[in-house]
Amino acid sequence: MARRSFTMRDIVEVLSHWHAGRSVRQIAKSLRVGRHTVDKFITVAEAAGYHPGQPPLSADQWHAFVRTHFPEHARDGHETPAFERIAPLHNQIGEALQTNRPSTVWQRLHDAHLLPVSLPTFYRYLNYAWPDGYRPRAITVRRDDPPPGEEAQIDFGYLGTWLDPQTQRRLRLWAFILILAHSRHLFLRVVSRLDQQAWLECHIAAFTFLGGVPRHLVIDNLTPGVLKPDLYDLAINRGYEQLANHDGTLVDPCRAGHPKDKPRVERMVPYVRDSFWAGRTFLSLEKINAAAEIWSRQVAGQRIHGTTRRHPLEVFEHIEAPTLLPLPAAPFELVTWTGLPSIPTAMPRLPAPSTPCPTSTEATVWRCGSRRTPSSSSSTKSA
Repeated sequence: MARRSFTMRDIVEVLSHWHAGRSVRQIAKSLRVGRHTVDKFITVAEAAGYHPGQPPLSADQWHAFVRTHFPEHARDGHETPAFERIAPLHNQIGEALQTNRPSTVWQRLHDAHLLPVSLPTFYRYLNYAWPDGYRPRAITVRRDDPPPGEEAQIDFGYLGTWLDPQTQRRLRLWAFILILAHSRHLFLRVVSRLDQQAWLECHIAAFTFLGGVPRHLVIDNLTPGVLKPDLYDLAINRGYEQLANHDGTLVDPCRAGHPKDKPRVERMVPYVRDSFWAGRTFLSLEKINAAAEIWSRQVAGQRIHGTTRRHPLEVFEHIEAPTLLPLPAAPFELVTWTGLPSIPTAMPRLPAPSTPCPTSTEATVWRCGSRRTPSSSSSTKSA
């Protein structure tokens, strides 16, 4: 009969039972281990100063004891050669998990050629090394995907503060995220303000990045995009309305207080904050946005999406990109609209703008402000 091979878990189990006060006979019978083998492990523990009746030791403490005194048995039954390649990075991984999600930690180490294992293997190692560190996923009900090119979901998500090295000013930054609902391919742009101009510039940059325009935009009820969140009276910002008309797309604001109207982009905000932003430093807002486009293609676009189980960039290039509306031949001219109180007839009239502004019969008079072409303006100029 072949001799039984003992793993670290087996030895820890024997020592834990003994340390809790069980006799050698009881341990041998319960764990089906020979009494001489139990005696061998107990003798080493007693020589190290351990005895029954002491405060209980944790599993990590027993593991450390076994690694020191029984190195020939230190390899756990769950360990694999892949685990041995991950183990030297154990402390670095633990520190990174304090600020980033496991998938982000794996992505960065894998891109740096420090972790030559797959993501599932990495997760198995985490479950082995930190068994109590993760919660089970909540059950979700998946909605049907819209047809390719039909829908994009848009949101602003707060990233955090950033110290501008040039001005030494600490700025609050937001992420503009546009994700195509079919392929899950996304565009990310970082801005330091939430006004009409930044909102429009982000859309223009997103459509240019995608090389086309989705037919339907599902947006949050943000003031830059929507003035009045009402299902039956959607007062779209005039500049945004002009952009939608120019590009041939439709705007559909979400209901106030219903973020699940655009669940795909809502779930992306924490992902962007963790994978792109957390733990990184940048020298300027321009470099942030240059890195954001690279990240959108090479990291977000190349990941295996948890729902579709496909690469978003691959689905976009082969299926969704050809179905987008073509970009207009003439670039959109940015126009900023501001609301003014009703003007009494006795007051002098405002100078006429270079192009006629629409007349209004409402209590608010809309004034057409400065015009810019997309190439002459950028949301990064505020930094």
